[in-house]
Amino acid sequence: MTATTQQESTHGPSSGIQPAATGSEPAAPGQEFLLEATGVVFERQLAPVFGCVNLQVSENETVLITGVNGAGKTTLLKLLAGILRPSEGKLKHVPLCFVGHNLGMKLDLTAAENLRFYAAMYDLPGRDWLGALKAFDAEYLADKQVGSMSAGQRRRVALSRLFLSQRQLWLLDEPYSNLDVEGCQQVDAALAHHANNGGAIILAAHGRTPKGVPVLRELRLPQNAPRLNVYDEDEEEAA
Repeated sequence: MTATTQQESTHGPSSGIQPAATGSEPAAPGQEFLLEATGVVFERQLAPVFGCVNLQVSENETVLITGVNGAGKTTLLKLLAGILRPSEGKLKHVPLCFVGHNLGMKLDLTAAENLRFYAAMYDLPGRDWLGALKAFDAEYLADKQVGSMSAGQRRRVALSRLFLSQRQLWLLDEPYSNLDVEGCQQVDAALAHHANNGGAIILAAHGRTPKGVPVLRELRLPQNAPRLNVYDEDEEEAA
C-alpha cells in the first residue's frame, strides 16, 4: 500500500485551506474526476523526487502545491500535465492548459502571432485571442514583439492562453511571478471565475494564496523526500 505524499495546511483554521484530496476515501457513485493520480512516483537516478502521490481533483476545486525550493513543485506540475512520464503509477485527466514558469512563447513573434500560433497548433480555430488578452488588460500588447516586452507583460500574454484554450483544467507554475499588484489581482479574478464556473486549477505559487476560489486545498511537498517515504511502515517491514 503506497503512502500519500506529505500534506498539511500551514494556515490557521480560518484560512479556508484544507489538505488536498488524496483518494483515501472512495469516490461517490458516478463521480468523475478532472484529474486522478494513483500511486504516482517520479524518480531521477533511481531516487524519488517526492513521495508517492495520490490526488483527485474535481470541478470547482483549486489545489495549491507548496514546499521549499527544490521540493519538486515544478516537476510535479510537469508530471501532472503529461510533459514528464511517471516512473510508477497511473495518471489520467481531461484536456488541460498548462502555463509553466518557462512561458513557451516565441520571442520574435508578437503577442497576437503567438496566440494565433497556439490556437492553430491546438486546433482552436476562430477563438477570440484578442478577448483572451483583454482578460489580463494586455490587448495593447497585441502587435508588440514578445522579446521586447517586460517580464510582467510576457506573463500576461502567456496567461491569456488560459482563456483561449477554454480547457476545464488549468495547471499553473508561479502565475503571479513578475506581476504588479493589479496583475496579481487579475490572476485572482481569472482563477476565481474559472473555479466558480465548473473549472479546476492546480498551481504552485510562492507567498500568495488565490482569492475567491470556492474550494482551496493544499498539497505540501516535503523537502528531500527519502525513498522510505514512498512506502508505509508495514510494507517496509515486509520487504
